[in-house]
Amino acid sequence: MRPALQRLVTRPSCRELLRLLVGDEGAVQSYAPASLESSRGTRGGLCLRQYSGVAVAARERDGDEEDAGNAQELGSRAGRGIGIERASNAYLDKVSPYDIKSHEQRRSLDFISAAPNGTKSKQERSPPALMTQGPDEPKVGTRDVASKRRVVWEESIFSNERLEFESNLALEPTGDQHRLLDSTQGNDMSLWAMLLGYRKRIYGREGIRMFWDAVRDRNIQLPTTGHLADKLWHTFLTFGLEDPAALESIYDYAKRNKHHHNLYWSRLYPQIVGHFLANHEGDLALKWHNRLSKLHQPGPRTFAEMCRGVVSKGGDLGTLRQIYNTQPHRNIYAKVIPLFSQKEQYKLALQWHSFLCKNGDAPRSAKVAEPLVQFLATYDPPSARKVTQDLVKAGTSFASSLSQKLEDNTKISREMMNIIHGETMHIPVKKYNDELGARWFATTWVSLDVAINAVHALGVQEIGPLSLQAIALRNLDPEAIISRIEQLKVLGISIGVSLFSRAVEKFAREGKLDLLDGLLHSDQHPDELQNFELQEALLASYAQGADWTQYRRTLEIRLLASMSPEIEKRNVELRMVISTSDVSVALRGLEDMLIDGIPVKGATVSLLLKHILGPRRMGQRPISLRNGLNGKDGLMRSIAMLKTIMRSGTYVHPNLWHEIIRRIGMLGHMSSMRNLCSWLATCYGPQNHCNTESWLQRYRVPAELPTSHGLHPLCVLFPPSLQKSIVEWGFIASQPQHSQRTRPSQFLATEDALEEKSSAMTSGIHILKNLNSLGVHIDRRSVRKAIFNRLIMYYGPGYSNRRYNERRKWSIGTLDEAAKQIDEALGGEYFTAVELQEIVQQMALVRWRRRERQRMRRLGLPSEDSIKDPRNFFLFDSGVASLPSLHGIL
Repeated sequence: MRPALQRLVTRPSCRELLRLLVGDEGAVQSYAPASLESSRGTRGGLCLRQYSGVAVAARERDGDEEDAGNAQELGSRAGRGIGIERASNAYLDKVSPYDIKSHEQRRSLDFISAAPNGTKSKQERSPPALMTQGPDEPKVGTRDVASKRRVVWEESIFSNERLEFESNLALEPTGDQHRLLDSTQGNDMSLWAMLLGYRKRIYGREGIRMFWDAVRDRNIQLPTTGHLADKLWHTFLTFGLEDPAALESIYDYAKRNKHHHNLYWSRLYPQIVGHFLANHEGDLALKWHNRLSKLHQPGPRTFAEMCRGVVSKGGDLGTLRQIYNTQPHRNIYAKVIPLFSQKEQYKLALQWHSFLCKNGDAPRSAKVAEPLVQFLATYDPPSARKVTQDLVKAGTSFASSLSQKLEDNTKISREMMNIIHGETMHIPVKKYNDELGARWFATTWVSLDVAINAVHALGVQEIGPLSLQAIALRNLDPEAIISRIEQLKVLGISIGVSLFSRAVEKFAREGKLDLLDGLLHSDQHPDELQNFELQEALLASYAQGADWTQYRRTLEIRLLASMSPEIEKRNVELRMVISTSDVSVALRGLEDMLIDGIPVKGATVSLLLKHILGPRRMGQRPISLRNGLNGKDGLMRSIAMLKTIMRSGTYVHPNLWHEIIRRIGMLGHMSSMRNLCSWLATCYGPQNHCNTESWLQRYRVPAELPTSHGLHPLCVLFPPSLQKSIVEWGFIASQPQHSQRTRPSQFLATEDALEEKSSAMTSGIHILKNLNSLGVHIDRRSVRKAIFNRLIMYYGPGYSNRRYNERRKWSIGTLDEAAKQIDEALGGEYFTAVELQEIVQQMALVRWRRRERQRMRRLGLPSEDSIKDPRNFFLFDSGVASLPSLHGIL
């Protein structure tokens, strides 16, 4: 035996408890107190473990009357008048005996048992129920007390056979059998609810039907208030809503109760009408609305909750409007508008806002409309202004719901009187001249106290950063500076919220003398501290020159303007590493940030891309790609880096992908572009709502926002200009490649290969079709323009200064073959159904004329109607008046 257990067993109290647990009679008599009240409040009182021991000992006794009474007495003491007791013998003799399951594992009670044939037995237990008694009630054993107690019925005290007998109301008792519902307990609704729940669980609708028929036949008065009423009525309505005849009988029963007893269950209307509205059965909803409204009008709260339930289940909103118009209640705005916004159904929220405001139903506070206004302010500003105007007209409060402490600024002073007089006489308040104030504070022939008091006498409420700098330079001691700042605050003069003022106060309070001295003697104007681009450039120069004092001071001031200094600090430091170190070092720093869970800001990501990808002239391939390996490596690094940042939970703006997509397209890697664009459309598009990955939550926008909206991420990611370029890159990539720099490679390709060959001229059209299936809005005009650009370039007159265009002219097939391929890609007959050759020639004519006029205008020469190009003389026919119709093309 272990030492701790041995010491425990050697205690006398422990041995007494062990004797009690094994059922020693002497231990029970000596261990249980005479009453709970006598032991309450004393340190030596009986604890709950001792009571449980008493209960265990009581359960192990025989079934004789004396021992059962002792167990009852101990149970009533342990419950302080709320203990669980058994019914008296006189009461049990009046109800039928029945078989009860063994209760040793459920309750610490002994019950008088009765055999199935009506003779009592000490070997079987059969209490009909659990009863509770108040602390001031008489002792157990009388009929009056049994009638006053609240009986708690549970299925666990019955055997399965007995539950079948008690709940089968269609079966007539035989012999000495007696059903509880046929005795004085027939009006006990808790017993009805228990047996009904059992019957419903075992037999379903038929079990509910049996009990409903019994309620009507016996004229049972169902409760109309409380939890028990909700349970019974809800169970019967569940059956009635599936059986029209049963629903009619429930209505008749409720109508009879209303007329005869003036009793009505208040949730009958929302349960029935709300059910039909939620299931889009508008006709039945109107029918029952008319019937139940005549019987009992729903209250404001009940009706509002019903409307919220219908909206949450996506019910028949049109019928709900009709019902709303017939009701006098106007309090559902706060119930339905936030729910629409929560479900991202902003169109319905806007429609219902207008409908409710027209009917005089407005919220008390504008807070409930904040989600709707925020969405509309971002994507539909005119509608946001309309919603705000409606709330103002309705008298909705826009004040904060939180109580705010008011400062003691109500003292009547000369400054306040001057302001009041100025407003009365329409004299504007003169602004404080910071430069002049700085000269005043810097004057040494006037003490600083006199200077401050003079400014206070003039009614100045705030001084600028130059004035604060002049005050601080009078005494560079940090404690003296803090003292002057406190002196100004006492006089009601603020030092402002500029970065310079905040930095001076912070450095002085923290005792950073070197930073404070450098800031006060700096040659920078205090306003330039707000110029973050300049400050970041200075940080980079300080880092390159190893001037760490100024670097640290500039960084400290920069962090004062950030809401999250630690995140801002890590991002600034990484940008400094990017500007001054190798790309590999910057990528290691980025990896450390992601491991630490630090979000990467857009400026940091943009700077990383700029250094990884290298420079590129507009409209030209990047110079770095001419080396082959460097361009390939840079693209791979960029794509992997952006994907890693996105998966870390940081939002990557769609604009950052444009340069990568353009470089891939310029190289002619159409298969790689298709894979990348498909992945991006899945991340930024509607498909991310179906994905369970947590990082995609940052990229989700309301589902009701159309992808054609200018602010939708897909519209930003794939603008019309990029769609046009993708189509043209498909034509360009189909040309034969002779040089290494333009040869297609598969370094970015994945297992999902492009269905058509990368050399097909319609590969760009196939990419746009795939993006359209992922939710991207395709601009038809841009696609049409891109196709005609290529057709004019390859089959029209003139020449191109791009060598790959000239080579493509001699390797491409006929115009009819190209039109056939385009129509196959588009999935219809567009270009083969028209005189494409004539259209291409005339569109080329219009384009040449426009370019010639622009050239002449730049040179300052008068424009001519014709173009003097010897190669194109056959185009300029005076009989050509206009282009043929382009209807049917795209």
